[in-house]
Amino acid sequence: MARYYRSIQDKVLMGVICGLLFLIFLMVTYPLIYVVSSSFSSVHAIVSGQVWLLPVDFDLRGYSIVFANKQIWTGFFNSTKYMVAGTFLTLTLTILAAYPLSRKDFHPRHLIIGLFTFTMFFSGGLIPAYLLMKSLRLPDTIWIMILPGALQV
Repeated sequence: MARYYRSIQDKVLMGVICGLLFLIFLMVTYPLIYVVSSSFSSVHAIVSGQVWLLPVDFDLRGYSIVFANKQIWTGFFNSTKYMVAGTFLTLTLTILAAYPLSRKDFHPRHLIIGLFTFTMFFSGGLIPAYLLMKSLRLPDTIWIMILPGALQV
């Protein structure tokens, strides 16, 4: 097995890169940790600036107020419904498109792959997509959230 030796410059560069990546990691994770810590802290501790990294005066009243709101549960239900229906439809359509396109004896395969590739690079735009959805009478239905992304090229 061959051994690879690193020069001093390589080790210094690797140390600088790791240090910069660690600083970026801290810059990204600290706001997330702060938000989670604040959500479990009392209002007085947050307003007085006592929360820094860990929760202060542990309190769950904020969560009880949020989850008492019926609209939160409606949003969770709708998100779950869109996720399940969208995933099922996307997987079904992708499988139904991928299998014939994988067959070498399917003659219009290159044409269909070309059309799929073309739509990856160029879309009709937002206004034509809206006009299509409107002509299909999809606004104010669950399908307007599911159908546009159903067949991901």
